[in-house]
Amino acid sequence: MLLIAAALVILGMVLPFGFLLTYPARLFNTFIHETGHAVMAVLTGGEVLDLRVNLDTSGRVTSRGSGRILTSSAGYLSTTLTGALLLLAGRRQRWARPTLIALGAATLLSTVVFASNLTVFAAAAGAGAGLGCLGFAVERARKKRWIATALLSAFGGLFVLGALVGLFLSGAMVTWAVGVGAGALLLTAAIAATPSLRQFVVVFLGVQISLDGLRSVRTLISRTTQGVGHSDAVNMANYTGVPAIFWALLWATIGLLVVGAALIYFWRDPGEPGPKTSPSLATTRGSGRMRQGG
Repeated sequence: MLLIAAALVILGMVLPFGFLLTYPARLFNTFIHETGHAVMAVLTGGEVLDLRVNLDTSGRVTSRGSGRILTSSAGYLSTTLTGALLLLAGRRQRWARPTLIALGAATLLSTVVFASNLTVFAAAAGAGAGLGCLGFAVERARKKRWIATALLSAFGGLFVLGALVGLFLSGAMVTWAVGVGAGALLLTAAIAATPSLRQFVVVFLGVQISLDGLRSVRTLISRTTQGVGHSDAVNMANYTGVPAIFWALLWATIGLLVVGAALIYFWRDPGEPGPKTSPSLATTRGSGRMRQGG
């Protein structure tokens, strides 16, 4: 299962246009990265003003009053740590469902708490009202009340369209699409998928998030050595006076150690324990009969 998941992830990275297959997962990885910043900002006494995921797989978190050094370090480390924890959880089939439920619920909660403002809440309320109208329209259609069906459908469509426009204007459309979409898919897999499929989803996500997190750090190192763009490593350099390349290499080293340890432990672990032989059954040597002990 681990080898299959790794092969799929690596093929998505190296094949032409393979990025199209891994693009949704990379957006989710960015969401995890930015959530790591946001959670650390709150844990260090700060306030998160905004969380955004962009279509180019970049993202940002705006906060104030937080411990800036810990908050800046939390992004890349949280991604590799999440991947490693998913790999550990994927060792047991019975752990897959609670893992998917916890990850899905945390994703939805992070979306609501960190990526919301008044415009977003208004858009969410409008979307709820629109979906409610569309639901009533379906019910009216079953009873062949066509005028009510047409009116409810029109109002529902307008509400949903207004919600989408509101999300677009607020800049939160991509973030909410990623957060709500990923959270809903994770919870659906936890509820509806077979045990084997749930376990494979956990293992695949563990491999995908781990490898993509390490690739992101490699990209960070490349950009840092070239002095291109702004990054978490540049923020750390500004806060501490230590060169940005030091922080990029430090995060890469920690990520490799964490992910490597998780992969080794996963590979060496025997998996689900098999059935045990009852110690009360013993064979009497030389008698040719099975004797059950008391």
